Amino acid sequence: MRVIVALMSLGRATLVAGIAVAATGFATAAAPQAPYPMPCGVVAWFDGSSTQNLVLSINNLQWFGNESYGPGFVGASSFYFDGVSGAQIRGAEMTQAPTSFTVEFFARLERDDQSSGDPYAGGCLGGCIVLCDSSHGFGDGTGFAFAGSAGTGRVHAGIGDGSLFYQGDDSDSFSAVFAPGNTMDDEWHHYAATYDEHTQWFTFYLDGAEQGRVLVDYESSRRALNLGFWRTRTGIEARHVTGWIDELCVYLQALTPGTIRGIYRAGSAGKTFVSVGTGGKPTVPRQR
Repeated sequence: MRVIVALMSLGRATLVAGIAVAATGFATAAAPQAPYPMPCGVVAWFDGSSTQNLVLSINNLQWFGNESYGPGFVGASSFYFDGVSGAQIRGAEMTQAPTSFTVEFFARLERDDQSSGDPYAGGCLGGCIVLCDSSHGFGDGTGFAFAGSAGTGRVHAGIGDGSLFYQGDDSDSFSAVFAPGNTMDDEWHHYAATYDEHTQWFTFYLDGAEQGRVLVDYESSRRALNLGFWRTRTGIEARHVTGWIDELCVYLQALTPGTIRGIYRAGSAGKTFVSVGTGGKPTVPRQR
C-alpha cells in the first residue's frame, strides 16, 4: 500500500479561531454556528434519523444486522453501529464515474476491535475497522474507503486505481492518507475525502483540515456504499465499527477546502438547502 503521512504537532489543548484543539493536535467537533448552505452536486444526504435519502426522497439505505440509532451530533439522531451490524446505500450515488466526488460525514468512534485476525488488515495494528467503503473486497482494486486501526485509533482514507489487488503483501493498488493520531476517542470528528477527476488528486480531510493527498488515476468501483463494515471478496462481512455516523453526504464534485472547512465549522448546526421547491420539498442545488 502506498502511504502518504501528514504530520501535525502535538501539544496542550489550545483555541484556534474559536475551535477547540485537543492535546492530540486535532480540532474536536466545532461549536454550532449557522447551518451551512448545502453545496452543489449533492446526490445523497442521510441525516441519521431514517433510511431515507433526503435528496432523492427514497429509502435506499439497507441495514445488515441490527438497525440502530443513537444521539446525533446534528439533530437528535445518528446511525449507531454495534460492532456486528452495518448498512449499505444502494443506487446511483457513486455509479456515475469516472467522475469527481466527495464523501463527508461526522463520526464518533470507539476503539472496540471486531476484526482481529483479518488476513487483509493492511497493516492496521490490532485489526482494521471500516467506516465507509465503496471498494475493495471484490478483487479488482478499485473504489475507496475510510478505515482505521483498532490498535492505534488512527483513521485513514484510501483509493484504488484498479491496477492490481492484494497479492499477500503491501503491493496493492490502494494509496492511503493517514491521520497522525487517535480519533477513536469517543468524540465527534468530521471526515471528508475528495477526488478531482481533472487534477487526479485524492485528498483526505479531518476536522476541516487537509491531512494529505495522493495522485491516482481513479477507477470507479460502481458499487454500493457500505457503512460500518467491509465485505470481503468471498462475501464475508468484517471490520465492523463500534460508534455513530451522522450527516453523511455524497457529492458528484470535489468540494473545495473552504467548503469542507465551512461544513466542519457549522458543527451541530448542520447543513440546509437554500431554497424550497414545489410542495415544500427542498430543491437540490445544481452543479455549475
